Amino acid sequence: MKRKGAILLTLAVIVLVAVMIITRILGGKKSYTVSVEGVGGHFDKTYRGFTNAVTLKDLFDELSAKGDFSYTLKYGGAEIDTINGITVTDADMVWTIKINGESVSDLAYEIHDKDKIVLTCHIHANGLA
Repeated sequence: MKRKGAILLTLAVIVLVAVMIITRILGGKKSYTVSVEGVGGHFDKTYRGFTNAVTLKDLFDELSAKGDFSYTLKYGGAEIDTINGITVTDADMVWTIKINGESVSDLAYEIHDKDKIVLTCHIHANGLA
């Protein structure tokens, strides 16, 4: 009886490990959370998943390919212009990026496992932060 229980426990552990490995292979190696915060709390959306993306731009491209996330860049790719239909319309609006609470300005930023990415559209009164 003890032997049967040990065999079942061993099989259960093997199945669990196999599922975890397959999930990582199919979905990517790094987990991420991307939160989009629109003006005044409108258009807020959160994305979670696994990725093999190396940079922030790679992750954005991957999310775009899934069809529920979109973005465009301006100034030769140096700055975000639009995310999910929210466009920076004048000099007093800006998209900011924070990863794990730290400000990031470069889409070439290398992402890591369990990164928490927050994209926020800000409107500055009279152009001042």
